[in-house]
Amino acid sequence: MKINAIISEYNPFHNGHAFHLKDAKNSTGADFSIVIMSGNFVQRGEPAITDKYIRAKEALKNGADLVLELSPLISSASAGYFAEGAVVNLSKLGVVDTLCFGAESDDPTGFKNTAKILSAEEHKLKTAIQENLKNGQSFALARQNALCDIYGAEQGLLSDPNNILALEYETAILKHKIGFDTYITKRNDPGYNSCETLGNIASALAIRSLIKENKTIEITKLLPADFDKTILKYPVFKDDYSEFLHYKLLNESLYGFEKYLDVSKDMSERIRIMIPEYRNCTDFCDLLKSKNVAYSTISRGLLHIFTGLLQERVESYKESGYGKYIKVLGFKKSAAPLLKNISNNAVVPLIVNKNDYDKYIYKDEKLKFLYHEEMRIESNYDLILHRKYSKNIISDLSKEAVIM
Repeated sequence: MKINAIISEYNPFHNGHAFHLKDAKNSTGADFSIVIMSGNFVQRGEPAITDKYIRAKEALKNGADLVLELSPLISSASAGYFAEGAVVNLSKLGVVDTLCFGAESDDPTGFKNTAKILSAEEHKLKTAIQENLKNGQSFALARQNALCDIYGAEQGLLSDPNNILALEYETAILKHKIGFDTYITKRNDPGYNSCETLGNIASALAIRSLIKENKTIEITKLLPADFDKTILKYPVFKDDYSEFLHYKLLNESLYGFEKYLDVSKDMSERIRIMIPEYRNCTDFCDLLKSKNVAYSTISRGLLHIFTGLLQERVESYKESGYGKYIKVLGFKKSAAPLLKNISNNAVVPLIVNKNDYDKYIYKDEKLKFLYHEEMRIESNYDLILHRKYSKNIISDLSKEAVIM
C-alpha cells in the first residue's frame, strides 16, 4: 500500500488544489492520499474563509481519502512551527511514504541542499542572521540574505511563499530523521499573492477577494463544479473579528501582550501606544507595520491575542514532540484499509468522535487540558459566525467528522 500526504489550508479549496491532489496521487502511484489541514485559523494570521468541515468535505470530494486537523496551536504560527508540526505529526501515523507539496520551484536538489544547511544550524549562519536582524531586517529576509551571502543559495528559493514552506518541510524531515520521500508539483498559477486569474485557476487570495466582492460568476469557474455554496452564503473575513480584538486590546493594555505567540516586547509596546487609533484589524496591521516586522507577523500576533494563544503553550507543544493525538475531520468509507493500516502502525490515536475522546483523552489530565485548549481556540471562530450570521455556537466535541 502506497500512501502520500499533503499539508494544506484549502482557504478555500479551488481548482488548483484539485489538480495538485490528482497530480500527487498519479505521480507517486499512491493508493491513498492523506491531507493534514489547518482548522479554523490559518497561517496568514486570519480566520479561514469557511469552517474546517466544509473545507475537509471539498478535499474528500476531489481526491483526498482522509483529512486530519493540524492543531490550532501551530496552524496560525510562523512557517517553521507550521511545517515542523505538520511533518512530525504525519510521521506519527507510521504509514506515509511521500510528502507532496506545491512550490514555485520544482528543483528538489536545491531544496534538499538548502535544508541541509538550515538543519545543521551552523554557527556562522546563526551569526550572520543575527547581524542582519540587528540591521533591521525581518527574520525571513535576514535568513535569506545570510544564506545567499554565505552559501550562494538561490534567492527565489528563499523568498517565494510556497518555496519557503517547501524548504521548511525538507528541513523538518532532515532534522527529525523522518524517512519521507518528497514530490513537488510546480505551481503554474498567477502567484500566491496575485489577484489575477489564469483560465480556471487563481490563487486562494484572488478567490477570497472575489467572494468579498460577491462576484459569483467569476468565482464559480475557479472552484470545483460541485463546490459547497455555503462558502458564498457565510464567508468569514479578517475584519470580522475586529470588535472582539479591540475589546481584548483595551482590556489587557495595562499588562502588555508579550505572552502571546508572535508578539515581541517592541510589538507589544507599539500596540499599546496605537490602541487609541484602532479602527479595524486590517487598518491596525497597517499602522503597526515597520521595516523590520513583516505584515504577516503582525497579523499573526493580533490573531493570537484574539484567540488567546500563548507563546509558552506552543513551545510546550513543540518540546513534548507535537501531537499526542490527531483529530480527524473526515474520511471516505473506501479508505477503510488506510484507517486499518494507521491503526496498526500509528504511535498516537486518531480522534474521530466523542467515543474516541472518552477512550483516549478524558482520563488523561494532560491530554484533556490540551484538547480543551485546542477547542477553546477553535471556538473563537464560532463566536465570529454567531456575531455575523447569528449561528449557534456548538462545541467541537459535538461536531462530527465528514464521512463520504
